[in-house]
Amino acid sequence: AALDVQDMHKDTALIWACRAGRANVAELLVNKGAALDVQGTDGRTALFYALKKGFDDVAEMMIRRGGTLEPHSVGSLTAEQKEKYQALCRDLSSSDISLMRDTA
Repeated sequence: AALDVQDMHKDTALIWACRAGRANVAELLVNKGAALDVQGTDGRTALFYALKKGFDDVAEMMIRRGGTLEPHSVGSLTAEQKEKYQALCRDLSSSDISLMRDTA
């Protein structure tokens, strides 16, 4: 899709939005169909940059929408950033389970 065009560093508009912490832009791009797991030259996804820069709202939205981390990029995160990622995944998983129970 045109939303996934990569610049000379192979970064997409979604990677740029997540790196800058622009939650509204990132969400708009995802809503319009931007691919969540496109990797830049360094093999990192938009979610990686949201976590690395501490943009928890952006990271949560990306995880909620299905964004993932590449295994090789996890080593570039600090212990605190890895814990934040795991906590967001746990929280979202728990809320999904609660939601399923509430609607059953």
